[in-house]
Amino acid sequence: MPRPRRNRRPPGVVHVICTGRGTHDRVPFRPDLRVIRHDGQVRVMWNRRQGSGPVTDFGAADGLRTFEVRCRTCGRHFKRHEDKLTVILAALATYQGISGDDNTPIVLDISMIERA
Repeated sequence: MPRPRRNRRPPGVVHVICTGRGTHDRVPFRPDLRVIRHDGQVRVMWNRRQGSGPVTDFGAADGLRTFEVRCRTCGRHFKRHEDKLTVILAALATYQGISGDDNTPIVLDISMIERA
């Protein structure tokens, strides 16, 4: 019997949205984010052809960035350092049942985790 294959690849596409905890329609943010493994680290990237990334001008000495998104409908403000964001995305992937070779996008609703 073959051994189950363990995929150590992080989840892929991340759709960042805001629902205002159910008070307004779904507001998507562009560009979509992508979680990749780069030089032994899990990094968050985006497609630069879709626009500028949601990062601040702050650059840490370790090369990690700070991601920032503000909802244009309710004004919610989500700001996290890249290492904390990858932890949140891994937890969301598990919660949403996304693992292994699953290509289902992770949905990051900033209104639901604003104090996480």
